[in-house]
Amino acid sequence: NEPNTCECEEEYSGIDCSVSICAGILSNDTENVCGGQGQCVATEVCQCHEKFYGNNCTISECFGILSNESSVCSNHGACLSPDNCTCDTSFGGSNCEFHSCFGVLSNSPGVCSTHGICVGQDECVCEKSHMGSDCTSYSCFGTISNSSHVCSSHGVCSSADDCSCLSGYFGSSCESHRCSGYLFNDSLSCSGRGVCLSPNACLCSDGYTGDECEYPICNGIAANETGLVCGGKGNCTSPDVCSCSEGFASQFCTLKMCFDVLSNDSAVCGTHGECINPDDCSCHQYFGGLHCEFVECFGILSNNTSVCGGHGTCNEPNTCECEEEYSGIDCSVSICAGILSNDTENVCGGQGQCVATEVCQCHEKFYGNNCTISECFGILSNESSVCSNHGACLSPDNCTCDTSFGGSNCEFHSCFGVLSNSPGVCSTHGICVGQDECVCEKSHMGSDCTSYSCFGTISNSSHVCSSHGVCSSADDCSCLSGYFGSSCESHRCSGYLFNDSLSCSGRGVCLSPNACLCSDGYTGDECEYPICNGIAANETGLVCGGKGNCTSPDVCSCSEGFASQFC
Repeated sequence: NEPNTCECEEEYSGIDCSVSICAGILSNDTENVCGGQGQCVATEVCQCHEKFYGNNCTISECFGILSNESSVCSNHGACLSPDNCTCDTSFGGSNCEFHSCFGVLSNSPGVCSTHGICVGQDECVCEKSHMGSDCTSYSCFGTISNSSHVCSSHGVCSSADDCSCLSGYFGSSCESHRCSGYLFNDSLSCSGRGVCLSPNACLCSDGYTGDECEYPICNGIAANETGLVCGGKGNCTSPDVCSCSEGFASQFCTLKMCFDVLSNDSAVCGTHGECINPDDCSCHQYFGGLHCEFVECFGILSNNTSVCGGHGTCNEPNTCECEEEYSGIDCSVSICAGILSNDTENVCGGQGQCVATEVCQCHEKFYGNNCTISECFGILSNESSVCSNHGACLSPDNCTCDTSFGGSNCEFHSCFGVLSNSPGVCSTHGICVGQDECVCEKSHMGSDCTSYSCFGTISNSSHVCSSHGVCSSADDCSCLSGYFGSSCESHRCSGYLFNDSLSCSGRGVCLSPNACLCSDGYTGDECEYPICNGIAANETGLVCGGKGNCTSPDVCSCSEGFASQFC
């Protein structure tokens, strides 16, 4: 009714009424109209693509059968698009026409482990000599290959009736082995004393051990443990039967014999000892002898003539019966000056032995009835001249010297605490001629010769070596840096001797090495600069007002155009 304006019929749309509608979707929505598999050629009329069917083109065809039929995809899958089946589990093929056996399709060359035919779902018909649901197993001589008993449990069934035996086993089914060269069932295997369980592995009968059961066992110890079996004192000849060495007895040779008596017999070693080795008694305390037959008194056996001091009889341990003139527990005691002879610290003054009643035998260099007099260097302690008359003789050759005396015989006096025979006496620079009296060497002085001088001045004086050095020994000055001369009396300033008229530029005094004290009106390390109006000549920008030269103290030579004393 209007230019370029169409009023479409109810079932059409679009600006020119050319768009039809199928199942509510416009015909120009090509991705979705007619299920995306056809064209909407008129309202609710779809023209489907090849192998698509139905009012909305939603039914596809797989291998001539529509997707909505139960027999599609061999009745074992779903037809998702033309000739495109998605198979149910355990089925395969383009049309789901093949079943599988244990995950392998029936048309695969590897189905049923390549040793059978897959005739149904997980149903294999196996070749001869193979077995099992998937034909993976085979047998060796009637036993399935994966059985723990195949090949007599001693090999691997590598193929039907073909055993690969473990090392040491042999026979068609690995049924045989040897121990030490004999077949396992030979009466000589394992020395005839055990069972050959595996190659060279014997299970020994009770009482035997060893790789070949060759050793009997005695009391739990093998016969070849020679240091231990039968207590190390015999040979194990058969189970728990020992042949004991000489001097040993009992089933396992654990008992020793002493003089034909077993060590566990109460009568062994005369009842007074232990049998520790064959014919070797360890006697109890206070007994001795080969058979422990002798009693002991105070460390001496009763068969020794010196027992009980040689003056009595020992019949019981440490019990002496003394002769009439002796006493003490061991009959050895005599008396000197009322002191028993066994009181060694006091009898005979502690310096001798009381060898008989009132008879002292003095130690060397002791004298007197009671050994109370000693000797020092050939003189008795009770003589006035002992210890050079300067000490007391306390014991043989042992003098205690009076104050200020020394030496083993008190023969040396001392000077200031040092004995006269000492190399350090009088400070090593003199001779000690009397008590605290030193005679000093030349150039040394003082009561103990500790002092010396340099050119007439004592070494510890502040004026020694011209006060410019150290008096290190007699007349030997070690000068301080910059000083020289025998007594360090000289020094220089700028290369000139301190008393040279040219030192310090002739305008000062050379007080110490390179240290000038300048005359009034001069300055500088060498007094080389005059001073004008308090300013040194080398301060060119300041001296003489910076308009001249300072030629001598307070004398300026002014530049042209300037004048006055300081320009």
